[in-house]
Amino acid sequence: MADYIYMSLEADKQSNVGPVLVDSTVEVQQTAFEFDVGYRVNDQVTVFGGLRYNDVDTDLDVVRSGPGAGASRAASKGDSWIDPVVGVTARYPVNETWSVGVRGDVGGFGVGSDLTWQLMATVNWKVRDNLEVVAGYRYLDADYEDGSGADLFKYDMVTSGPGIGVSFKF
Repeated sequence: MADYIYMSLEADKQSNVGPVLVDSTVEVQQTAFEFDVGYRVNDQVTVFGGLRYNDVDTDLDVVRSGPGAGASRAASKGDSWIDPVVGVTARYPVNETWSVGVRGDVGGFGVGSDLTWQLMATVNWKVRDNLEVVAGYRYLDADYEDGSGADLFKYDMVTSGPGIGVSFKF
């Protein structure tokens, strides 16, 4: 099994500090790629183990304008790491074309992240025998830390939301 996640998030905030206008923008881009090998226990349940590669980049821009504003500031920080993961998937057919699925995994174990885990629920539409359209909801929690002091990179985040994709079977 292989899974690819890409997220690009941005937030802007404007505020006044006396006569100075401060415009702040933070951008976070995350890419994750996972490769797993599984064992099918029966037609519905598969247990698996694998590796999840994570890459996170964060940019912060602070622009100040107005009387006495001074210099603007920018900073960037990022890191990448690999987490071992183990988990289980279960799929239940509704009819010949539709099925629902759940997936849960846990990983990190101090190798990459201290701990990472995710839950996902999906609705699957079988277009052909080897092709499905998948829609679902994912909840992914990761607690990663590397470095110390000014070199500290800490990523303790929960990302969740709907997703859509395709599934190919070989």
